[in-house]
Amino acid sequence: MLIRHIRWLKQLQPLHNSKPRQDEELWAVQWDPVDGPSIPLPVDTAGVDASETSRLHGMFRSRRTALNALRKIADEHGLCHIGSGLQAGPGPCLGFQLKHCRGLCVGRESAIAHSMRLVQALHALRTRDWPHAGPIGIREHDDMTGRTEIHVLDRWRHLGTADADADLQEILQTRADTPFDAGIYKLLVQYFRSMPRDSEIVKLG
Repeated sequence: MLIRHIRWLKQLQPLHNSKPRQDEELWAVQWDPVDGPSIPLPVDTAGVDASETSRLHGMFRSRRTALNALRKIADEHGLCHIGSGLQAGPGPCLGFQLKHCRGLCVGRESAIAHSMRLVQALHALRTRDWPHAGPIGIREHDDMTGRTEIHVLDRWRHLGTADADADLQEILQTRADTPFDAGIYKLLVQYFRSMPRDSEIVKLG
């Protein structure tokens, strides 16, 4: 099962195999029209707090790839390179000179109108909201070992694995110290999209 795969990757850390996928450097574009930052910024997801994941858009292999994706979105949607964080300084921006930008940088478009279009343009890349009211456990039975385990998850993070219900509270106490991991986020999105029929979700307080 995918949850066990996550656990193996975190525990084994193979020396001679390729780098575990969840440890790869992944970048995202961080922006929120209300809480900021005021312009989209490429960020290394390894440094992002779990409470800020709703501001993330896309998962990219490098900072350059994130900027290239943002530039493509800006040009396709007529967004300003300055207002999109691609260019600093006074206008007109490069996009306006190439007849892509609708004129935020020269006063032809309001900041509100530009922000609304930027929201729409980035919507498809936005990090998904955690689909549960709080932390959950996935109860899983291993037919090979005969063991039953509960994998504890919260806000796209794998907090740990418990062999008994009595261990759950101890694992939940680690929530504040467990960082967001973009690789695990991608695996969990895939898992929730096609959960095995025998999976049992345990709601945790």
